[in-house]
Amino acid sequence: MPMIRLSPLALAGLLAGTETRAGAQCPSSGQRAAVAALSLAYTASAIEGARISIRDSLYEEPFGIRSGIPVSRDFYFGGGTALSPGLPFLIAQAGITGTLAGPAPTARKSMDLLAIFGATYTIGQLGEPLALRTLAHPRSSGAQRLRIVVGNIVLPAAMGILAYRACR
Repeated sequence: MPMIRLSPLALAGLLAGTETRAGAQCPSSGQRAAVAALSLAYTASAIEGARISIRDSLYEEPFGIRSGIPVSRDFYFGGGTALSPGLPFLIAQAGITGTLAGPAPTARKSMDLLAIFGATYTIGQLGEPLALRTLAHPRSSGAQRLRIVVGNIVLPAAMGILAYRACR
């Protein structure tokens, strides 16, 4: 039977590539806690955004496309509001965040999913005309709306970056 021989350099490269992603302590408890805290903070900001959106009838219009569905229905069952994703997305995020406490392989997959959620939430908020108007004219929008918009951009972006960089 022929033997496959790897040079020490090739073997080191293979081991280095697998060790960063599959290390026993990866993601570390500190990384898990940081991503979980950002996830919780974003969820609080998004729920406050949903409350304001429902109260003020702020329809979602990502990239100028409006669904025409009532704001409360769109939050509870659909894509979301101008200041939050839909409740099904937030529930999924909460479930995934809870799995960060599990074994390392599960936590690594959860980190990958939360990185995707973070990027998607950030892009979604930046795609809202209301968010862009709020950032362009913060005084006329009010402090509460500005705080929600900034939180809905910064918090998921930070969550996504930390989750992506864990184990890499």
